[in-house]
Amino acid sequence: MLWRGYYSPYLDQSSDPDVKGVKHFAEVMVNSEFITTKPDLDAAIDVRLYEKVLNQLARENPGDPFWKKLQKEFRQKDAC
Repeated sequence: MLWRGYYSPYLDQSSDPDVKGVKHFAEVMVNSEFITTKPDLDAAIDVRLYEKVLNQLARENPGDPFWKKLQKEFRQKDAC
């Protein structure tokens, strides 16, 4: 159960904070009784610095699709 909850498909080794993935993992841990209470992740995760730098890099490199891709992933993973 831990293997499924952690490794597939939620393992993300990018620098993106992946708020939705972290919250899902916490739910799996609570539902599996590996931890007893759900942590306050809203107080622990601050995506502002990542978002600021990502947007700055995208502005500095407007023709590079890599930054647009990361911005799209950020909107999908971190929008609450």
